[in-house]
Amino acid sequence: MENHFIYMDLETSGLDVSKDGIVSVSFRDSSGETLDLKVNPEVDISEEATGVHGYSNESVKGFKTLGEYKAEIEAYFKARPDFTLVGHNIKKFDLPLLQNQLYKYGIDVCLLDFKVLDTLQIEKHILKMDLESVYERYTGKSLETHHNSTQDVLATIEIHKGQMLSKKYVKSLEEINENDNTVDFAGILVRIDGKICWNIGKHKGVPVFEELDYLKWAIKNEVLPKYLVDWLRKNWNSNK
Repeated sequence: MENHFIYMDLETSGLDVSKDGIVSVSFRDSSGETLDLKVNPEVDISEEATGVHGYSNESVKGFKTLGEYKAEIEAYFKARPDFTLVGHNIKKFDLPLLQNQLYKYGIDVCLLDFKVLDTLQIEKHILKMDLESVYERYTGKSLETHHNSTQDVLATIEIHKGQMLSKKYVKSLEEINENDNTVDFAGILVRIDGKICWNIGKHKGVPVFEELDYLKWAIKNEVLPKYLVDWLRKNWNSNK
């Protein structure tokens, strides 16, 4: 397995992937090239979130918006088109929130085009633990600055390196890839026999492009995130 990875972590204004914004995001590839961004989310940061990562509405006022980092973000990802995204619990939270924000600010990066490894998902096949506990088990050290995106990325790197040394690592990846047929991060769409199909509603299991009235309804009622609608348009011809 070639070690071409982009390790990532977010700190956010809250836990709603469709409405909350990013206050800090860190990327570090397997060669050590980094992109650390402090961000004004342009939405209120919840007290609960501030209690976790320390960023407040006042402290982010001087930060750039995510849109003002457009050039840096696009350049970073376009230079690494074949890299795999790696993070802890990113499939259910970090990736859908980040993709919604990229779309919102017109940043031309589609995370659906990248392979993904979730260290939490891998760890469930080895031993169920949170980031802090997993880090301690692999390194023998305590994670002193948990919920700091830069430090969490460094912790994720050490965790993933430790996982790759495990005899169960390759088998875990095979089981994950065999069982994961989701198209998007929220699991709205899945691949069945090479076709993009619904994974929700009355047409669950039915190819998306065979029920165009339902697709139009889903778009109109915002069942599908806008970035996913664009992705479907791009893949129309190959899935009809």
